[in-house]
Amino acid sequence: MKNRLFKSSILLSLLFLVDWFASNKPLIDFYQNGKISIHDLLFSMINDSSGYQSSLEYTLIYIIPFLLYLSYVGGRTTIVEVTRLKQRKNYVQKKLLHIIISAAFFAGIHEIIAAVGMVYVFPFRMLVEYSYFGGMLVQTGVLSLFYIQTGLLYEICSCLVFGKMALLAAFLVYLIQFYTALLSNKLWLPCDDVTVLYALFIKELSLPDVMLILVRGYLMGIVLYQFYRYVFERKDLLQYETK
Repeated sequence: MKNRLFKSSILLSLLFLVDWFASNKPLIDFYQNGKISIHDLLFSMINDSSGYQSSLEYTLIYIIPFLLYLSYVGGRTTIVEVTRLKQRKNYVQKKLLHIIISAAFFAGIHEIIAAVGMVYVFPFRMLVEYSYFGGMLVQTGVLSLFYIQTGLLYEICSCLVFGKMALLAAFLVYLIQFYTALLSNKLWLPCDDVTVLYALFIKELSLPDVMLILVRGYLMGIVLYQFYRYVFERKDLLQYETK
């Protein structure tokens, strides 16, 4: 797993670097041509509606790359791991650990690329004044929780449907969630919390709000984990009964 994690993380870093450059180069050009101020550039680059750190990127565009990353890092599961009694008891816990590590790396690499780009473009003192680095840490934590939820949902889909259909099923859930969030402001959905950095910048969130978001993400993860355990154990028992 370590070797796969290292190789895939390098490729992931390159993907994020290209995406950051493609998303922000037009904005940087606007600033260099004197069309926007440096403060406008800063807020535009962390805007929650478009760009590298937008809700669209986090909750829709990156879903498939994350699930592919998750699958590659974890490698193939042997039939022995699933069917032998001792391993079956620990299988779900191992899957959870794998999801947590993959989600943390995915979110961490994404935000590190963003931070390196911000330091390259903006004066360090300006970023400190806006508490960018503290906000980035909060953003990384929120994203990690979101992608843990995504990984658990994918595992649930893998128990209910076969092969690559699980990938498609998980993506469709997030596609529906994303457009539901666009159409309804009254219904809370996990994707509503992912752009916490921008909300901190515009002073929409206080410390209790941030804590609520983190607790909400943690509780959602627990619910999905318990449901995954139930679905996996039920599927396993049914397979045993048919043999």
